[in-house]
Amino acid sequence: MRPTFLMLSGWGMDTPVWGELCSYLTSYRIRFINWHHMDEVHEFEQRVIKAIAEEENVILIGWSLGALVALQVAQQEQVLGIVLLSGTARFTKAVDYPGWPVSFVTRMKRGILTDKMKTLARFDTSMFTEQESIYYQTFSTLRARFQDYDVHSLLVGLSYLLERDMRNTLEAIQTPLLLLHGEADNVCPVAGAYYIQQKTGARLYVWPEVGHAPHITQARECADLIKQFAAEVT
Repeated sequence: MRPTFLMLSGWGMDTPVWGELCSYLTSYRIRFINWHHMDEVHEFEQRVIKAIAEEENVILIGWSLGALVALQVAQQEQVLGIVLLSGTARFTKAVDYPGWPVSFVTRMKRGILTDKMKTLARFDTSMFTEQESIYYQTFSTLRARFQDYDVHSLLVGLSYLLERDMRNTLEAIQTPLLLLHGEADNVCPVAGAYYIQQKTGARLYVWPEVGHAPHITQARECADLIKQFAAEVT
């Protein structure tokens, strides 16, 4: 039986961001997990755990914030495998770990309260490299198809990014793990992916000159790697 892919979106993102990738995965059952109507930080994992209970033979595919959620869920639930797109074990910078300064995320919280759309647009810009400018130019059209996010859900998502730190639990993960990352990712630096690889023995594929959204800019190759991984773990 083919696995079910649970697609765990990034912060402020919605189902349409998966469209190009999923066009190459049409022979699989796919469910999308987004982060609308969130009241508390713990609800991220609960939403995924509920979906796992409703499916069989699950592979988690988490992007950015969704990758953090996947790592947390892997401590509690049995799944066939995990794919981390632009994943990290901790979103914010620490002395010994790369990431965004806490002050950046705090500033985003203030921005969401004062001008939600401008803050989201600024974040969208950070996802793409200069070489990927054509994707950024069309991303606003994609975002226009999203279900509108309420301010509170966006703030809870940023709190999640500030609070979650999975570094000390990585070595306990027994689930097969595939890491797909852009070398020029300015949101979740590729050094974080190498850190996860070192701690878990995961397979890592890195694209040069690719930013934070390889499933958009490298969709066909992402899909091929995911299909290969799925065949290996099922």
